[in-house]
Amino acid sequence: MSRLPLAALAVALLIAACGGDEPTPATPTTTPSSTLSVTRTPGLSRTAPPSPPQETPSPPELLQGDQAEFPSDMGMIIETGCWGCSGGPDIVVRVYRNSSGQVQQETLLSAERLNLPTQIRDTPEGPREYSAFITGLAMEPSASIMAVSYCIKGYCGPGGEWAWSADSEEVVFRSTDGGVTWKELARGGPALAVVGVFPDGHILVVNYTEDLGPAHYSIVPGDSPVRPPARGVRPIVTSGQILWVTDDGALLMPDGKEFYRQEGGSPDRYHQELLGDFSGQMEKGSALVRWPLPSHQGELYALTILDVIEGKTSVARTFRARSAPHLGWWSAKKMEAVISILPAQPFDDSVAPLPAILDLTTGEYRPIPGPFVTPDRPYRPTGRTLVDAVQTGPFARVVNTGSCLNIRDAPSLNATVITCAADGVLLRDQGETVESDGVTWVRVVTPAGVEGWAAAAYLER
Repeated sequence: MSRLPLAALAVALLIAACGGDEPTPATPTTTPSSTLSVTRTPGLSRTAPPSPPQETPSPPELLQGDQAEFPSDMGMIIETGCWGCSGGPDIVVRVYRNSSGQVQQETLLSAERLNLPTQIRDTPEGPREYSAFITGLAMEPSASIMAVSYCIKGYCGPGGEWAWSADSEEVVFRSTDGGVTWKELARGGPALAVVGVFPDGHILVVNYTEDLGPAHYSIVPGDSPVRPPARGVRPIVTSGQILWVTDDGALLMPDGKEFYRQEGGSPDRYHQELLGDFSGQMEKGSALVRWPLPSHQGELYALTILDVIEGKTSVARTFRARSAPHLGWWSAKKMEAVISILPAQPFDDSVAPLPAILDLTTGEYRPIPGPFVTPDRPYRPTGRTLVDAVQTGPFARVVNTGSCLNIRDAPSLNATVITCAADGVLLRDQGETVESDGVTWVRVVTPAGVEGWAAAAYLER
């Protein structure tokens, strides 16, 4: 899922190394009715006036249902930190049920975990030490690929496109195993920030290179420039393609062709989100879209399901939401989504979103208060609990290798090693085991979608 560079959004919005099957060393890494004039013509009967046009009924509103338990077959990737302030996320965590059925919470991403330096800045109270902070965060909805940018020098917002200092520097990291291991890909400035990720691991970044002037987009690695079509002002990455938000409330393809326009939508360029599941050049597939609607009574959003057939986009279903539902994951097959939403009936005194399971056939969402609403609220200390991606289980967690576990193309010690999964990686357990060479093998799928066999001795199932 693509996220706007978080510092810029604030002003608008308030591989692991392969080893053996034994542990191996890790490698660094109304229209109003008009008056009808009736003319009476001899020999003709009087024509009745046409009926006034009917108003289009408003779409149904999302409704809160019963609370839900944390699912046993999902690992949610959640950004935490300040809510309702000018900052972005501080820490990214993974929440899932372990093999014992207990809800497990693990930190995947933080400045400390990446060993990033702190900065000393002058404040009215004197010099203060500040940690590096996230300026851009993006990931695939399955969490297979994640990317993040951190400010490590100067001032990198928050405050909008003009808030970076000329001496600012940012560093970009990528993970291809669900956030367990990270590798630096690029650094620079001023204002280098992650915008989106592609299924092949490339990353879309933005860089204000000319005196913090117009935005320049490029793809790394490789630093390939990306130029928006006419009217395109902000990119959204989905299914390996870039869509461009316009100032007049539309989404454009890279060639400038209009892909979608929300009926009655607001042209606010910063509040759209989209999760797509498309094939090829987006000629076929579907998407879940969030779009702001004009409202004089607080926030109002449309949550719309799109169908695309032979390149033509149609609306399958639309719901209204009174607060912005943050899109984390969805399944067109199951007609189910994981969102973060402010419950209409809160569970605590926090006015911030909670993860929820949304039934897209009925529009009912079921908030998940646990483990997020607890006496100490360890992952809602300042209110930010936004699901950005979802890993699907059942899970087999890599443990006790000291480095990484070989994934082979067959259940045999002589089989080819196709990848290596680091300790802590959540593999998807396919439920098939084989005994061979004195080893119990389990058929698994990595976060990147690679299928193979792993030794059960190093799996927590």
